[in-house]
Amino acid sequence: MKTKRLFVLFLALLLVPDGVGLVGAVSAADKTEPLTLKVSMSGPPTAAREKVYSEFLWPELEKRTGGKVRFELYYAESLIKLKEGLVGVGKGIADIAPFVPAYTDQRTPFGHTVWLPYQCGDNVLAGYMAVAELVERFPEVFLLGFEESGVVPFFPTFAGRFVIATNKPVRKKEDLKGIKLRGVGETGEWLASMGATISSVPYTEVYTALERRTIDGGQFYFQDICSYRISEVAKYVTDPGSGYLCTSWYIINKRVWERLPQDVRNAFLDIRRELFERLAEADNRESQACKEEIQKRGGEFIYLTRDEQERWKEAARFLYQRLEDKIDQRRELQEYLRTRGLSGQKIVKEVEDTVVKYRSRLAK
Repeated sequence: MKTKRLFVLFLALLLVPDGVGLVGAVSAADKTEPLTLKVSMSGPPTAAREKVYSEFLWPELEKRTGGKVRFELYYAESLIKLKEGLVGVGKGIADIAPFVPAYTDQRTPFGHTVWLPYQCGDNVLAGYMAVAELVERFPEVFLLGFEESGVVPFFPTFAGRFVIATNKPVRKKEDLKGIKLRGVGETGEWLASMGATISSVPYTEVYTALERRTIDGGQFYFQDICSYRISEVAKYVTDPGSGYLCTSWYIINKRVWERLPQDVRNAFLDIRRELFERLAEADNRESQACKEEIQKRGGEFIYLTRDEQERWKEAARFLYQRLEDKIDQRRELQEYLRTRGLSGQKIVKEVEDTVVKYRSRLAK
């Protein structure tokens, strides 16, 4: 399949050990007219991740490519909206942009790779490394729809650690019964399966909804509780131990990627491990600062016991089964699965095993 031919080299290079460069920095003497790439960014310049990109990633790539590329940054979805990432990059409106596969589920049904509750765990760097390996080993599955849309994946991003913020304590599954929560997508379905009533309130309206008690709480990424001031109106934060969720990619227009000299492509590839480490550090700093802010406000953190976590994980099994079935039933994957002796169940198991492998490696 074309997908494998295009992406195997691209993604395999991430797994080069630290300190082993692909070609090193591009020679400063190798001067060409710089190519300016338009980069759409979803957050404001003050956001923790955007600062990693603007202060490290883009300037460092300019340096490593010897000035062969320049980056023109557009913050806060000012160039294209987040929902339009795939189409906007494919059409060349932006050369590089974040992309959320859930917005184009029919076209890119498995692009998240590691996004179900309890797949990633709390080590986000392990999640980044696992995603990189998984899309290298199974590009036909996890990158389905990318090439056809005219894009190449640059690096995955994890939105944050999944938590529930409420105005009443949630310490066990039974406490969700009848509680009205802001929820979205499959994680919202998961909470609903345990008894919660789900309401699709936009992020920008959650503060008011909690203040007016039209909802009792909601699902969030941990650091968003502070950035959206949720801690002012929700005293309790429950961490079910479900870990980080991979929700998007940064993608590059395929025609632009193919125009780049090989040494420039290598510079893009070689930087990703360091980028992941910096993103993980930024996330940890932001999470710690948010935790301290919540505690100052008198908020309470609730961590589920190991036995209770197992109950919540068991409640999420239907999402895993649905994913397995979705892979098995996808028409474009029928021959691929049959000829390689694979199935949805085997691939989902590989996701879990690969994350565990990197968690173990990084813990040493």
